Amino acid sequence: MRMKLRRIHVDGVDFFWRVLWDPDAANSDYLFLRVWVAGCKAYPWLTVHYQFHNPWLFYGDIISAVTPEQQQRARDYSQLKPLTPGKVAEIIRKATSLLDDEYADRRLDKSWYLNINREGALNWDWRNIMNISQITLLIKRLKQSGVSFVEGLSDEEFVAIQSEFQVTFPPDLKQFLQAAMPVSERFVNWRAGLNSTKVKQQIEQRINWPLEGMLFDVENNSYWENSWGEKPGSAEEREVIVSQHFYTYPKLIPIYSHRYIPATPNEAGNPVFSVYQMDIIYYGYDLASYFAHEFSFSLPESFEAPEEPKYIEFWGDF
Repeated sequence: MRMKLRRIHVDGVDFFWRVLWDPDAANSDYLFLRVWVAGCKAYPWLTVHYQFHNPWLFYGDIISAVTPEQQQRARDYSQLKPLTPGKVAEIIRKATSLLDDEYADRRLDKSWYLNINREGALNWDWRNIMNISQITLLIKRLKQSGVSFVEGLSDEEFVAIQSEFQVTFPPDLKQFLQAAMPVSERFVNWRAGLNSTKVKQQIEQRINWPLEGMLFDVENNSYWENSWGEKPGSAEEREVIVSQHFYTYPKLIPIYSHRYIPATPNEAGNPVFSVYQMDIIYYGYDLASYFAHEFSFSLPESFEAPEEPKYIEFWGDF
């Protein structure tokens, strides 16, 4: 669900803004405020994670508060504010002030992610990653390498994809796919997966490929992790144990061929792995360096490629 796109004028600059519910929130009191600079609507300039006053959610807790703990919680709820145009203007001003401290020369050239707490203070989010120029250059280099693109995925499509395939996209991959979606052979056509049973099954096979490869090596190449305990005698028991452990590891999201990026931690900068059965190697220390490696092109120093990969539970042990 989302609100319509609205226009707002703040300190001499025109913006557009929209509210979207946070589909991953445990309760219905968190949302995302998206703000675009007028004339540059390809990417949101600002995304703010905001806890707001939802009277339908909190009304019962407020009127039934009896114990000191319940009364304190009711007072906390009452401090939350609805997201009015005036509140949006206030957030834009605070964000502009915060960005001016360090990024005044390019604060409108990047998609920024911020959190706002109950006291109204803005904080940096870990999802600040590639700016518009970097994404544009990355897509350009991929096109020069023969990769075909279509229109990027919308917020509604991401919600549908996450629900349909039970996946969560790390923010840099999501940001990339919002700009444009690669559809050349061996890429994942997520949009088609929502509209075609055949493509949906193909994507599900790609998602299940790491587990299938693990089970293959267990049965054919004597693979077994010590942490799984004693190896059972039957194939059926082995499959149960392997599957149980597999689903506790960070989920791998297919990108291209048998290259995967972990969904967790839900942060920018996760490495990309090449996964072929239990032959697992790093193929990029982050998303941009992966594409450069896969398609044999170089990136300018502005991309600041990590010198070593972020550690990922289990998958980083190979």
